[in-house]
Amino acid sequence: MATINIRVNSLAQLFDSLDPSPFREKALDRAAEAYLIESVGEHSSTEALQVVVHAPDNVAMHLGDLGAAIHGHFRALADGARRRQRARHRQARHALFFGLGGLALGLGLRTLALQWPGPASDFLAEGFLILAWVALWRPAEVVLYDRWERREELRVLDRLSTMPVELRLNSPGPGH
Repeated sequence: MATINIRVNSLAQLFDSLDPSPFREKALDRAAEAYLIESVGEHSSTEALQVVVHAPDNVAMHLGDLGAAIHGHFRALADGARRRQRARHRQARHALFFGLGGLALGLGLRTLALQWPGPASDFLAEGFLILAWVALWRPAEVVLYDRWERREELRVLDRLSTMPVELRLNSPGPGH
């Protein structure tokens, strides 16, 4: 099992100091959140992972709540990402509808332009063809490519919301 290690001098370093929520519902510090997300992304999706928080002995009272707080934070992020994904999916359907409409309109105008006499007809026909395909650019990007990124983001957040979290207390060495 691979380990993602985080070393803190106090739990205040791990959580957002501006969040007034109770400890178990507190948001993680943005730097800690980014570090965990990046660290999970560096491992294969089949590799077992755990988070180990190295902290001083004075945080022992939060031993049981730490995992729940981290899991709750990433579960909330995953839920938000799912809501955004559903909204983007609706937007993608609308964009695809309008993109296909733009394609049909552009190709129709191109056909009309090719029937006009004169040298400008070829120029206009090519312009309408380019505009027709450009109309599909963003819908195709949203439907085909953005979906992969969103799926990967959800996979990482879901993984972090269930990953084992261990608190290891730093015992003071001799002479402390």
